[in-house]
Amino acid sequence: LLNPVLMTGREWYQYLLEKYVSLETVDDESRMLPKLCKVEEREPQQDWMTFFDLARSKGLPPEVKSFNFKLLHVLLPCKERLNQMQPTTSSSCTACPAQLSESVLHALFDCIKNQEAATFLLQLVKVFDSGCTKEKATRLDIHTDALYELPTILLLSTGLQFIWKNRTLKKNTTLYMIRAELELLVCLLRKSRPRKLREAGSTHENTLLNLTIGQLSVDFIGEIN
Repeated sequence: LLNPVLMTGREWYQYLLEKYVSLETVDDESRMLPKLCKVEEREPQQDWMTFFDLARSKGLPPEVKSFNFKLLHVLLPCKERLNQMQPTTSSSCTACPAQLSESVLHALFDCIKNQEAATFLLQLVKVFDSGCTKEKATRLDIHTDALYELPTILLLSTGLQFIWKNRTLKKNTTLYMIRAELELLVCLLRKSRPRKLREAGSTHENTLLNLTIGQLSVDFIGEIN
């Protein structure tokens, strides 16, 4: 038991944090467990702890980790969320002629401003996780071999963060822009000191080359026909 007279400031901080913020009483014996966040309460069937771990994987840049946190907790300021906070704000996407509601899924994958780039990004991720969908990508629900886990989350997080950054600047994200951004990622990874990051760079270099060649071949055959 803690002695209030002898407790340090750090111990008081930890006690108050757990009692009123991070933990909750779950039974009559005063046993406490971590509180669930809103996304965990909304979709309890999902393995959120795994998604949270992936979101802060060692090797991800700080700005990408920050983006991942907002993405998983549905904190990105898309029009749909702003409308929930302030009903007088329109929830419609201003970039789409159909004026569809701008949810996170729409903003990152379905909007005409970046749909082609997002589709290409998803194709790259499917090389490592064939079952990945747009919905799974927005919660970083990745299932692949341990060897490819870091390369996959690096690829997906960097691509999505790049698309969102361009949206905040009111810029389109074209197929060529996303390719260039991912090629830059590969270049930086291959020059990194940690071996895992260098291996991730080599993995993505091969993936980008093979997928680009395959896609260009399909485009070329389509033009001939």
